[in-house]
Parts: sequence; C-alpha cells; structure tokens
Amino acid sequence: MMIYPLLMLFVGTVVLVFILAVILPRFVAIFVDFNQALPWPTLILLKTSNIFMSYWWLILIIITGLTIFLVRFYKTKEGKSVFDKGILKVPLLGSAIHKSLLSRFSFVLSVMVGSGVPLLQALSVTGETISSSVLSDIIKEVTKNVERGDSLSKALKEFPFFPKQVVQMVNVGEETGKMEDVLTKVASFYEREMEITTRRVVIILEPVIILVMALVVGFVAIAVLLPILSLSTAVK
Repeated sequence: MMIYPLLMLFVGTVVLVFILAVILPRFVAIFVDFNQALPWPTLILLKTSNIFMSYWWLILIIITGLTIFLVRFYKTKEGKSVFDKGILKVPLLGSAIHKSLLSRFSFVLSVMVGSGVPLLQALSVTGETISSSVLSDIIKEVTKNVERGDSLSKALKEFPFFPKQVVQMVNVGEETGKMEDVLTKVASFYEREMEITTRRVVIILEPVIILVMALVVGFVAIAVLLPILSLSTAVK
C-alpha cells in the first residue's frame, strides 16, 4: 500500500534532479548570451543547481556516511531501542506498528498455549519472535512477574503498552480456561485494526506527497518560464 506514494516521491526526485542538472544550465546559457537578468526564482534554482553540480561528491559522501552510521547504530542494542521507541511515537504510523505488535504477540502466544507449552516458556518464546525491542523488553518483565506468581492479566496490566481491553480479554481467558481462543480473537482484532490504520496512513500520505510535488513543480515551472517570457519580450 505504501509503494505508490514512495514511487511518486522517487519519480519526482529523479525529475527534479534531471531539471537541475541538465535542463536548467542549458536555459541559463541562452539567457546569458542575450544579457538578460534572471528573475529571483530562477536565481534560487540556479544556485541550488550549482551547489549540487559542484559538490555532488561531497553530498554523496555525507549521505553514504550518514546511512552507514545509522545502519550500524541501529544494529546496536541502544540504537535499536531508540529507533523502536521513536517509531511508536510517530502519528498514525506508530499506532499501526503498535497494533501489529499486539497482534503478533497475541497470535504467537495463542499458538504456543494451544500447543500445550507452559505459560512461562510460551512467553519466553513469544518474546524471542518479536522484532521490537520495546515489546521484547516488556515481555521479559511480564515473564518475571508471572514467574513470581502473578496471573498473566495482572502482569500485562502493569504496562501501558497493553490496552485495557487486552488485559480484560486475557482475564476472561484465564477464568474460562479458553486462553487460546481469546488470544486468537485479540490477534485477529488488532490485525484488522492495523490494516485500517495503515490505509489511513496511505490516504493521508498520498495527498501530502502530491501537494509537495505540486509546489516544487510549480516553483520550477515559474523559474523556467519567467526568463523565457522575459527573453521573448526582449527579442520583440
């Protein structure tokens, strides 16, 4: 679902770079030959083009270096923790990831419990399958609390990561002895909620990208057309 907005952004970036690197310099050469003063939008675009053309190697080094640093930092325990905590705070996207993690947790735990695996071992295995360090660390604490004698619902209640309704559903599963069924329902519910939230992200993201691209294209068009009109008037 995110492919189309990202593709639009990629194509727009490629077109902009092509205009700055190829089209604009040729136009400017013509204007200079006619001794025409360039409008300020064109000057801004020209200076931007000159920076990219003159220091493309430096920009490439900075981008490459920053990418390598971020990748290596993410691979560290501290870096992954910072990333996982940060992404959960992003509006809408964080909500979608949160719901996806709740669904994953509930699904894996339901499979383990349904297979007859003891709760403590089931929690341990579930924690190992979770990619988010935030939830993985919480599961470790939940496991410790259950090991000390707390029920699963009571242990989950200690952490705001688990919504009240999840705690209540788990409590029902404990009281009725149908933990597997309850966890399966929780997993299905949050899977649907995650899909709905993801669609909302795409619905919001598409017009934002289109608007940004329209503003950029509009500015570039003005920067290119103004000198042409000025040159046409001068020739007449």
